[in-house]
Amino acid sequence: MRETLTAETAKQFQGYSAMNAASILAVLHCDCEPYRDVFTYQRWQAQGFQVRKGEHGVRITTWIEASEKREPEAEPEAERKVYRLPRAVVVFCRCQVDAKGGRAYSNSDIPGGQHIEHFNAETGLE
Repeated sequence: MRETLTAETAKQFQGYSAMNAASILAVLHCDCEPYRDVFTYQRWQAQGFQVRKGEHGVRITTWIEASEKREPEAEPEAERKVYRLPRAVVVFCRCQVDAKGGRAYSNSDIPGGQHIEHFNAETGLE
């Protein structure tokens, strides 16, 4: 079951991919930065923004965790195997969204915290 995104959790990521960041930077023709200005449609919705009609996103691959199905009569103490599966997602940059309710996108909407600085330092994307 998918967790509901809030405006705050929509800006947080469990992991970062240098390959995805490079793919996004190669396609974008603006100054948007991956993991700061680029999100999936659902993440933009959770933050109060709407992707403009007709906009095309960038397709990237992300990894999700899944566990094996378990029979109802299986032992509850038995450990479930957890797998990581590739999933194609489409992301959009801040230049492709409009605020819902007239609110404009601003610098305060950019999470910018230490996780972004750490990612940029690790990948050399500063």
